[in-house]
Amino acid sequence: TMTLSVGASVAPGDYALTVRGVAGSLDKTAAFSLTVTAPKTILLVDDDRSGNNSQPSNPNAVPSASDTIFRAALDSLGVAYNVYVVPFGVNGPSFAAIKDYATVIWYTASNYGGNDNGATISSVDEINLATFLDQGNRKAIVVSNGYFSGLRSNWAAITNSFVNDYIGVIGAKANVGSNNAFTASGVAGTGTAGLNLNVANSPIDNYFSVVNPAGSSNTLVTVQANPDGTTTRAVAVATGNSGVGTAGTSKVVYVGFALENIIDIGANSKKALLEKLLAY
Repeated sequence: TMTLSVGASVAPGDYALTVRGVAGSLDKTAAFSLTVTAPKTILLVDDDRSGNNSQPSNPNAVPSASDTIFRAALDSLGVAYNVYVVPFGVNGPSFAAIKDYATVIWYTASNYGGNDNGATISSVDEINLATFLDQGNRKAIVVSNGYFSGLRSNWAAITNSFVNDYIGVIGAKANVGSNNAFTASGVAGTGTAGLNLNVANSPIDNYFSVVNPAGSSNTLVTVQANPDGTTTRAVAVATGNSGVGTAGTSKVVYVGFALENIIDIGANSKKALLEKLLAY
């Protein structure tokens, strides 16, 4: 067994490698190709409680629609990433498991949180994500239409330090709509401007969470909804918050509907939205 150590400054690519062995009168060489890959700077956290989450050690577990679609979108964008599958009923990756990544994409699909968000982003997960963001120059993209249901929130107010200080949301209404199709629109003046996303009611339940952003947050995507019992209007369903964490240089993007249900129509696609969220 031969072990090689490659310096962090070595550029990705294929390198010719010649190994020479000398023993007495024998002098032999063998040619190899050494492939150096770029570090994977994105961690995709699969926390949707599907088949492979209940059996994370089973390589033959069937991936959910969410699993397949998120991986396909990242593959099509040509970005390198690792996947962390959260076992059913436990917290997500530790701070040690996420700290060296630049971006964490955490999706929980349609599952509701229950007490202490046990089925989505748990209170322990919130601490780990906050510590990750406190390092500076980090990004978290949270895609969950059930997160706020678990927090037992309402449109008037929500008290949760991770939600308030990191996501940049002061109120929320979970489970809006009746599992019907809707349109999600990018907001003018932001990176999502021009997107008009047709969101169907499959492959997963199409309830969504709308939020009341804090002053620091940018509304990135809106839907027509009536969260507070007044007039149906454009309400934030995806937000971006920059300058967060103790270092003041990290970013958090929140999406309150299922990317999986977006019907790809030209530039209005799952891939296009994810690309814009990564670029925020």
